[in-house]
Amino acid sequence: MRTLFERSPIALNRVAVIVTNHENGGVATLHKEFNTDGSIALEVVKDFPKREQDGEFSPTAKAEIIQIYRELKKKYGLKYIFLSGYIKQIFGLAANEVINIHPGPLGKYGGNGMHGNHVHEKVWKDYFDGKIISSAVTMHFVPSDIDDNMDTGPIIAQIPVSLEGCKSPSDIQKRVNAMEHTIQWQVSEYIIQGKITWSGIKGEPVRFEE
Repeated sequence: MRTLFERSPIALNRVAVIVTNHENGGVATLHKEFNTDGSIALEVVKDFPKREQDGEFSPTAKAEIIQIYRELKKKYGLKYIFLSGYIKQIFGLAANEVINIHPGPLGKYGGNGMHGNHVHEKVWKDYFDGKIISSAVTMHFVPSDIDDNMDTGPIIAQIPVSLEGCKSPSDIQKRVNAMEHTIQWQVSEYIIQGKITWSGIKGEPVRFEE
């Protein structure tokens, strides 16, 4: 979120609401710092439905999650929803209107439990073992089917991040974050302007226009 605030005044002027589940967390702090004119709302979603013991959501929980997002979308007239460091489940939204930024390559370094430092730790292990030489920053659409993992949507952009000289997962995190700050606002702007689109249908490609 800091990326969009600091680097893209155009995108900032179109932000309607920031959503978080931590009332006093980093997102709320950034909102307070940058929302000087009071034009951007902050919504804190509390008591988000939890998974059952088998790791799945009950039908009731799924319905509650769908209702949360649909009410937010209707209340603020949202066209696109950008996820940045957001790890709560997404249900009930159009797949071609939800975009996530992931701090690593998808596939082996994506999926349930693979977020934040968990990604960097796994990347570091494989780099230390000589299996890989780079990480990545990936922006992708988020699938709408409730049986799909959030990280299985089509990739919009995946930019390699060299690991040469990294000595810890923390070093990898810093490099990945720097790349996120470079590309997130740019890709987001292209989506807002309609230069990057996806039909939302599985198997169909992401389209890019000049």
